[in-house]
Amino acid sequence: MKISVLAFAATFAFSGAATAATIDFENYVGDDPTNLGTSFTWDGVRFSSTETMRMVRVGRGTHGFAPNDTPRTRGAFGNWFITGDFNRNTNMMLSFGSAQSAISFDIADIDGAGRNQEEFVVEYLLGDASVGVQRIDGTSVRGNAAITPFSFDDDLFDTVRITGTTPSGTRNIGWGLDNITVAPILACSIMRG
Repeated sequence: MKISVLAFAATFAFSGAATAATIDFENYVGDDPTNLGTSFTWDGVRFSSTETMRMVRVGRGTHGFAPNDTPRTRGAFGNWFITGDFNRNTNMMLSFGSAQSAISFDIADIDGAGRNQEEFVVEYLLGDASVGVQRIDGTSVRGNAAITPFSFDDDLFDTVRITGTTPSGTRNIGWGLDNITVAPILACSIMRG
């Protein structure tokens, strides 16, 4: 009896990475800030938003962290990260070409305190069906420039939808997204012959 085991990592339908790796934007080469528009693809992940997204450098530019306001723990965001356009509400979707099994990423508060501190809802979708939701309110984000780690591995998903606002709903959102690690599905099949 011959047994063979075939294990393979699902590949993204978009151009780019086929295996799990951290997207930290550190190999970005371009202007600071760079207007990315409302949709762009990075390492096989499609980022989209109803607002303009920007690639910014920590400590520089109007839309980056101010020199005295770097994400804690210091250096956790490296040099580059992506953000929205500082409107009262923010949103971003990360789309994958196939189902994924796990993800982790960091969201950092850039500014605000009290009723002006950012709140986030992160929804994980498979097709159009919600498979999980995480909520972080203003009191859970630990202060200005604090990093809040997110992770999800409860179910398969192919899209992550991030929305943000403030308790008052009147202040512009300042935030950053970085350190995205995705684990594709590992499928195994055993053939006997």
